[in-house]
Amino acid sequence: MALHLHIDRGQKETTLHFSTFPVRIGRGVEAECRLEFAYVSRLHARIELIDGRLLLEDEGSRSGTWVHDHSRRLQRGARVDLATIGNEFHVGPDLRVRVELDEQTIERQQQQGDGAARFATVDAGMVPTTCYRDSDVDPQALDADALELAVLEALADYRRSAEHLTSVLVQATACAPEHVKRIAELVVELDPEWDGRAALRHFVTVSGVRPRPSRADTTALAVLQEIASTYVPYAPTLGGTEAVTEFAGRLDTVLSLLIEGIAAMRYAVEREAGAISTARPARKDLGACLLDWTNDGAYVRRLHEEIRFMLGHHRRLVDEVTDRLGRILDHLSPEAIESEPQCKSAGWRTRHKAAWAELRQRHEALVRLRERALGPVFG
Repeated sequence: MALHLHIDRGQKETTLHFSTFPVRIGRGVEAECRLEFAYVSRLHARIELIDGRLLLEDEGSRSGTWVHDHSRRLQRGARVDLATIGNEFHVGPDLRVRVELDEQTIERQQQQGDGAARFATVDAGMVPTTCYRDSDVDPQALDADALELAVLEALADYRRSAEHLTSVLVQATACAPEHVKRIAELVVELDPEWDGRAALRHFVTVSGVRPRPSRADTTALAVLQEIASTYVPYAPTLGGTEAVTEFAGRLDTVLSLLIEGIAAMRYAVEREAGAISTARPARKDLGACLLDWTNDGAYVRRLHEEIRFMLGHHRRLVDEVTDRLGRILDHLSPEAIESEPQCKSAGWRTRHKAAWAELRQRHEALVRLRERALGPVFG
C-alpha cells in the first residue's frame, strides 16, 4: 500500500511517497512529511489509514488545516475521511495537498529534469523531506516556532559573515599604511554603522583615520565617559555594559533627587511668601524644562539665578530664626530670671540653669553649622 502526496503551491509541485502510517505533516524533525514553510507548524496535521480509509486530522496548527477549497477549517482532534472531501486539503494559507492511495511498488528516487518537482522514495524507516524556500511569506502567518527557527538561521548567517569580515580585515591590515588608510576611509564612507561593529571599529582605529562617530549609542557612550571622568576623576575609565548601565542608573537617581529638591525648595519659598496655592509643583514639569533639549537653553541660566534667590531667601530665614532663638535664650538666662521679683526657689534656679546651659550650647552649635553649611554656597 502506497500513499502519494502531491503538494503544490502555484507553479511548484512535489510528489512524496509513503509506505507506512501514520504520516505526520509538519516542519519539525519528528514529522514524516516535512514542509519547511514558515506558516507550517512543527506538527501540523496527520493522515492515518484505518480500515482502508484515509483519515485527516489537524494537530492544533496555527495557520490551520482547511478542506472544501479553503471554506472550512478542521478543529483540533477532529477527523475527516479524505474520500468524502475529494481527497484534497490545504495546509496553511495556500499549500494544496492532493492524496492518492494505490498498491503499486514505490520506485527508487527519480528527479525531473526541469527541477519543478522532486520525487522521493520511502523505504522502511526512511524519513522523506521536502524543503520549500520562498521569501514571499506573509509575516502574519508566522508562528512562534517559525520565528525561532528564522532567528537562529539569521544569527548563524550573521556569525558566518562577521567571521569572514574579520578574516578579510586581518589580511587588509598587512597592506602598506597608505592602503590601510584608504580602505578605512572607504569603510567609513560606505558603512554608516561602522563604529557599531567591533571588527570595523578596530580596523579604522589602527589605520590612523579619526572620523567622528556616526552612531548615536557610540556618541552617548563618549558623553557618559566624559561626564564620569569629570565628576569622578579617581574612578577607572567607564567601559563595559555593566559599568555603563550602573553609572547611567546612578546619574538618573541623582538627577531625580536634585529635581525633587529644587521643586520642594521653590514650593517652600513661594508658600512662605504667600505667592501660590497649596498645590505642590509637578516634578516632571520642572524636569522637562531642565532636560528637554528642544526647549530654550536659557531656562537653565534662569534656574541658576532662581536657585541663588531661593538659597538667599532661606539664608535670611535661617538667620532670622537663629537670631530670635538667641534673643529668647538671652531673655531666659538665669541672671534675667533672678532679677525678676517673683523669682522661684533656689532648687528651681539650679534646674533652670542646667537646662538653659544645654539650650545655649545647642544654639551655638546651630550657629556654627549654619555658617559651615551656607557659607560656601554664597562664597
